[in-house]
Amino acid sequence: MLKYKQFFKSFILLILLQLISFNNLVCSEVFLKDVSPPNTFYKFYSNYQFITCQFAFEILCIPQEALDTCNVDFSSPEYFIGSTSEIFDNSSAKVTRYVINYDKIGTNYLKYKEFSIEFQCLNVDLDKLSFELIGDYYTEGNSISGVYRINGLDPDASFFYFSYNSGQYFYSTAFNSLRLNFNSIPDDQVSQILVNISTPQNSRIFSFKSPFGTEQYTLSIDRSYPNEPSLENYDAMGYNYGAVLSLKVKEPLNKLFLNSLYSFEIGTKTNLTALYIPVSSDETGATTILTQIEKPQGKFGYDLFYRSQSINTKVTPNTLKLNFIQYPSSVLPWSTVLGGYENGLPIVTFGFSEIKPITDFTPFYLSRIGEFSYVARFPYGYIKSYSNPQSYDFQVTSLVKPTNIETDLLISLRSYYSSISIVYSPIDTLFVYDYKFKPSILDSEIINLGNGNSLLRLTLNIKYGFKHLKVNGFNGEIFYGAETFVSGDLYGIGYYELIAPIKFDSIYLSDQASFVLDLNTQIIKIDDINNVARLYQPPIKLDMPQIKDVSFLYNDIDVSNHRYYNVMYFNYSENVPRDTSFAMLDYYSLYLKNENPIFYSSWNESIKKFQIIFYIEANSPPGSYQFFLFSVYGQNLHSSSLSTQLLIKKTKLDNQGPLFKEISKILPDKADGLNVKHGIFGWTITIEDQINGFKNGYIVIKGQIDQSHYNISLSPEKNIKSGNLYLGVYDIKLNISFPCITQNYVIDEVKLTDRAGRISYFSIYTEETYYISLSNPFLNYIQDSTINKIKLECEISPSSSDITPPTLVLFKPSTSQNSKEIDVSKSSTITFDFKASDPESGLKNNTFPIVYISNSNNQMIECYSEIKSSTEFDTTYKCTVDLPLAFGYPGIIIFSVYGFINNNGLFSGYSTKLLITSNFDYYATTTFNSFEPVLTGNIEITDKGGNLWLYGKSLSDTDSAYIKYDGSTSFISLQPSTKYSTTILIPGIKPTNKPYQIYVSTGTTTSNTIKITPVIYDSYFYCNGNGIQNISTCICNNKWTTIITENQCTIPNHYISSSTQVSSTTGGEITLNGWFGTLNNNATLFIDNKPLPFSIISSESIKTTIGTGNIGSIKVNFTQNTITWSGSIYPYYITDIECSSKCHEHGICDKTTGTCKCNSEFTGFDCSSPIINNNNNQAETETEINNNGTVTIKNQEIGYSIFIDSITELDLNNQQITIFNLSNNWILANKQESVTTFNQIRINEDNSNAIIKLIIEEVNNKDKDFTFAGNQFTVTKGGFKLSLSISNWLFKSNLNTLQVQMTSDIQIDSSNSNNKCNKDDNEATIESSSNNNYLMNNINYLKVIKNNRILYARFQDKMLSDNRPTTIVANVISNDKKSIKIALNLPHCDECLIDPDFSLLISPDYNFECKDSRKWVIGVAVSSLSVINVSFYILLFSTVQSLITEKPWNLLSQLRPSQIKKIIYYSLFNLFIVLTWNCSVKYIGPLG
Repeated sequence: MLKYKQFFKSFILLILLQLISFNNLVCSEVFLKDVSPPNTFYKFYSNYQFITCQFAFEILCIPQEALDTCNVDFSSPEYFIGSTSEIFDNSSAKVTRYVINYDKIGTNYLKYKEFSIEFQCLNVDLDKLSFELIGDYYTEGNSISGVYRINGLDPDASFFYFSYNSGQYFYSTAFNSLRLNFNSIPDDQVSQILVNISTPQNSRIFSFKSPFGTEQYTLSIDRSYPNEPSLENYDAMGYNYGAVLSLKVKEPLNKLFLNSLYSFEIGTKTNLTALYIPVSSDETGATTILTQIEKPQGKFGYDLFYRSQSINTKVTPNTLKLNFIQYPSSVLPWSTVLGGYENGLPIVTFGFSEIKPITDFTPFYLSRIGEFSYVARFPYGYIKSYSNPQSYDFQVTSLVKPTNIETDLLISLRSYYSSISIVYSPIDTLFVYDYKFKPSILDSEIINLGNGNSLLRLTLNIKYGFKHLKVNGFNGEIFYGAETFVSGDLYGIGYYELIAPIKFDSIYLSDQASFVLDLNTQIIKIDDINNVARLYQPPIKLDMPQIKDVSFLYNDIDVSNHRYYNVMYFNYSENVPRDTSFAMLDYYSLYLKNENPIFYSSWNESIKKFQIIFYIEANSPPGSYQFFLFSVYGQNLHSSSLSTQLLIKKTKLDNQGPLFKEISKILPDKADGLNVKHGIFGWTITIEDQINGFKNGYIVIKGQIDQSHYNISLSPEKNIKSGNLYLGVYDIKLNISFPCITQNYVIDEVKLTDRAGRISYFSIYTEETYYISLSNPFLNYIQDSTINKIKLECEISPSSSDITPPTLVLFKPSTSQNSKEIDVSKSSTITFDFKASDPESGLKNNTFPIVYISNSNNQMIECYSEIKSSTEFDTTYKCTVDLPLAFGYPGIIIFSVYGFINNNGLFSGYSTKLLITSNFDYYATTTFNSFEPVLTGNIEITDKGGNLWLYGKSLSDTDSAYIKYDGSTSFISLQPSTKYSTTILIPGIKPTNKPYQIYVSTGTTTSNTIKITPVIYDSYFYCNGNGIQNISTCICNNKWTTIITENQCTIPNHYISSSTQVSSTTGGEITLNGWFGTLNNNATLFIDNKPLPFSIISSESIKTTIGTGNIGSIKVNFTQNTITWSGSIYPYYITDIECSSKCHEHGICDKTTGTCKCNSEFTGFDCSSPIINNNNNQAETETEINNNGTVTIKNQEIGYSIFIDSITELDLNNQQITIFNLSNNWILANKQESVTTFNQIRINEDNSNAIIKLIIEEVNNKDKDFTFAGNQFTVTKGGFKLSLSISNWLFKSNLNTLQVQMTSDIQIDSSNSNNKCNKDDNEATIESSSNNNYLMNNINYLKVIKNNRILYARFQDKMLSDNRPTTIVANVISNDKKSIKIALNLPHCDECLIDPDFSLLISPDYNFECKDSRKWVIGVAVSSLSVINVSFYILLFSTVQSLITEKPWNLLSQLRPSQIKKIIYYSLFNLFIVLTWNCSVKYIGPLG
């Protein structure tokens, strides 16, 4: 009975449990809501091949009671749930994504109880479809493309995708438009293209407009590269470099289509549409285009066709026969793990060995899944080479994470031609990832910064520690490390900020265990059921062909030498968010390696349109400007599909980078160590770029055996041998010292850039496989596969037996002195000192090892070394490099060093593993200790100025930014208007096209200073070489000006600076010198208001004949090119040259020279100064030259300070335009004996330098004769001569002239009273005179008289203007009691040279008897009889002694009466002193 009771109790309990479970199942209540993104499609077009529609819905579930759960079952036999994924769960709410596959046409529902979502699978009704060509066809790579709008689709449904390839054409749809592409041009005449479109239920043939119209073209082959005979045995210089055809066409290119026909020996033929690039044009209007013959290896025939008037016309007269011999390539050997986790660190070493001469895999890629990919070149990884047999070892060490969610990890090594993967395991093999602690996103904010950038602010919870973020945007993958960390905890909740693309496809977060979270799929938070926050809204339904209302700020433009600023405006439907970003990219940048930027759109609220501010590069192809528009969601649209075309009506087409026009080898002699100790060899290369001009570039030369690399920079400014930037000759030389090895040296890589950013590039191994030959700088030498190779032969030497590569004997990072730590929270510099030894052959000269620094994200920093010292067998190196912010944090960074090469061709390197085994420091720990502001860069700012976004670290507390513009001497402060931790906005940047410096301050700390280089959006192409860009116009140099805006600095800015002279009584032929250029349209000449015929001798001289006239300044006008120059010349010479006004008193005037010839006792240019007799004991004149350019000339107590004040630019009315102060700004350049040279530099507006040179020559020992500008003159002893040269002054106007102002200050030394009898209290007397009575207010001679001393100043009536004598006028502009200022008026000249001189002599009234040097004082006498008596007796004894030793009459005969009188006076006075010695206060008079 008890047993049954127990059974009954158990049965009842089981029933109760089942009832509770059933109640929970049936009665459980949850709230469900569709929270799918706004772009979710509830109508979907079926796949065109079979019926299937796929929907994705996100469902919010909120339990209503404590025991309720979100185990919701949406399953149904009507559809298939492909996948479910939980994208949000905060314990109170959950969001799940359901992917539904539905294979029936019609409507269905995703249902759970009362909750349902309707969805429809649609079939395309072909009868309702129509296709509308948008714009026109265009060439896109190897196809001809056209875009058609698809009409008849449901606007609320998904895009309709289908595609088809017929062989001759293919089509595909994307975003409700159809792209029709032709692989080849049909042979027959077709006006319509018939296209069969099928769905699972129906098919229909549609008629499309043919791209091939009736336009007429005339093409001719200009030449082939290589030439036609060489095509039959074309040995490629580098991998994948095919042949090129050059064609000429006179018609517009917009409807020109080319077709290539390849015929192979086996009988097959291939038709391909051929891409072509317009590269240049000639004076006839013909355009040269290049097309590349693709690179099928082996023998084949080639024909080229073009479509003209609906007929395929053959360009090649005969089928070209080619035999393409491909440059050899190699595959990477199998690699293995060679070591791991040395010293407990998470490092893995792998590599391989090859028993063969070294294989060049350059460049190759080192990558790990989910990490950065490092592009490596030799010497990275190459640790050792061997000579017998020739072989080498390759070894690298990679820093990995200690833990990983996976147990088998991959390191990938890839070249262009092969790849290998190395499997390794994490150091902690027992680690188990706890998915409860996977990363999560807690909050986010996206702030549009403009120009395609946004600030992304994230709050993340990362229990396993932050590793990196990866953003996939328009420009590919961008990795971000700990530099994004703002505050919080890297191993918990932290705050991060990063500058990211405004829109991105995805963003991935990785923790230290390599768990990857796609943040784009995550819901961040749910504040309420109507507010579901996501990081990023998925793409909207954007159909780019729907772009409308297209216009341009400027159209029908002239881009001749002009980078043209422009704005594109367009609109779109209202459902497109206004912050949607579009990008513009030049069409040809996809096929050439040109430096073409990407321009981004913004919304212009005032006109309610999108706009893209952009520029068209100078000398772009004519016709419709071709570009692509991209959306951030992956769509693109060619400009031919827009409703309005941007037309380039005029250009100087140059769409090609600089080319090698001529190459000749500089062959070496055989190096033997005796007669030839150095192998000197290379190439003499002529670089041509006739329109844009060569800007800069580099050439890399490589030794084929030892792999030594030599990188040689090129630019017209640095190393041109002859010529100019348009056609220049350069010597590329290497100097290899003996001992050495015999090997080929090969030009391995070349990059040349012109001033418009057009690039020509060559690399033996290059990643690009298409169109690379079109940019080959060796294009003219493509048939010579050896032109880039030179063999250096070396005699066998004792070092030839060396079989061991160099050995590293010292390796010392700067972190060794700092506990192996480096703070990466600010600008961090790391230095490496190291030394290598090779006791057998020594290390090769001019080779520089590289230190590599890597972190656990597979980022690599290269530190290029320099040689500090070298001996026969040892070399010491040093390298220093700045680490990026937060590089390697948190964790360590590891080191390796490669690239040691000895003279016997053997190399060595040291991976981190080898540094460990050699007991060298091999790592450093990173720290992050500083919170000072750091600037790391800026978002692009244009030459228009405006708002500047700076980014870096710890910027939110910025108080001010300090900016120093080019040409400024100090920083000015600006206040940020918006501040975040990693970026701040600085408004008010002024327009400038020159770089400027900026730093920020918090008030207590300052950041580093960075340089901002604005992007120039409007510039005249280096102003045609005749000026510099200033914002959107040019500042032309003196010789050029602008009349038509499109042709900046192309009109001669003519002027006249001097003339030859004839007699005023006869007249005659004169030459007017200056600048006239070679463009002399409608030229006229007026002299003295009379029109005169003339002839142009050169760009700098014209000749004319004048009649009789008056001596002096004559007005002249010269007009050409609608520009009139007005000024004055002095065309008549004077027959009688006047001397200084007082010449007749003590001299005779020679009126043929204007020289006053003095009597024997006088000197000076007016012969008014007595010649000093040394017996008079008169102090001589002295000169003193100060370091500030001032000269002081003095005689005893009086002196004159002479200096040049300034240079003033005057306009035609003698009004001051600019003034350049010279005082106290001179820089002492040289002092040699009696000649002192000073320099100054004035920075002109065109950034050139005006050079001002002052030469002071002292005349010390005797008078000196000089000749200047045809004048002969003498500077007396004690005087000096000035020579002032002004060159390259940039005038504001060609009508302007210069005025030099000089000052002389009178200086009297009151403490020097040795010459009181010549001192007067009168003001200085100034006398002046001219040697030309025909010139008003002119002075040539100036005398300043004070204290019976005369300052003579002579100003020549001639100067040198551009090395030609011309008349000059000088006048006094001010004088007072202490100074006088002189102005010398110069003409408009490129180089002006004046030559005044100065002397300080005595006047005729000078008192030679003035010897009074008495000192009168009143004092207190010492009351001591012994002192007075001793003094008296000494005086008396001295007098008697003189009378005894010399006859009195002899003594007296030597004295003048005044001296005898003084002796009697002093004797009586001293007697008076003796008699009055007992007085307490005595009067002490003259003491002799």
